[in-house]
Amino acid sequence: MFSMYRPALALVAAVSVLCGAPPAGAGAPDPGAAPPPPDVRLNLSGPVASHWRGGGRVNAAQSADALLLSYAASRALKGIVRERRPDSDERDSFPSGHATLAFALATVQSHHDPDRSFLWYAGATAIGVSRVTSDRHYAHDVLAGALLGHWAGRSALTRHRGLRLLPEYSLSQGTFQVSLRAAF
Repeated sequence: MFSMYRPALALVAAVSVLCGAPPAGAGAPDPGAAPPPPDVRLNLSGPVASHWRGGGRVNAAQSADALLLSYAASRALKGIVRERRPDSDERDSFPSGHATLAFALATVQSHHDPDRSFLWYAGATAIGVSRVTSDRHYAHDVLAGALLGHWAGRSALTRHRGLRLLPEYSLSQGTFQVSLRAAF
């Protein structure tokens, strides 16, 4: 079900393992002892952001905002419009989710890397065209997805703090619950 969003999700949720030195105050290592295991941490946003030009963590947060906002808006419209796909009886054609996500990401990345904006929009356009040529969408589905994605990207760029998913923990009646709360 989520396989069509795998590339975007992989980009946003890329994980890297960072190795560091032993904790301070650990004392001098014994020359005959085996080396201590590395200090391993998982970081979900830093490594991706550090490789992107010009935006760092803000770029990553705005990209995530744009993708989440465009996905939510696209799914909501699909549920309201319920247009039949050209190749099946499924009623989730309008707007194209692929085009929505592609143009949302292209809009944010073009803002942070204007020298490569042509490449970002060319890639997003290629994704949209492929949805029509593979007979999964009508052209107006892709156009609407492109406009929706561009709107989501511009909206994400206006937020200075970005979307924050805050974990909330509660223990009630012997049940431990974890949930996420969204805040801007």
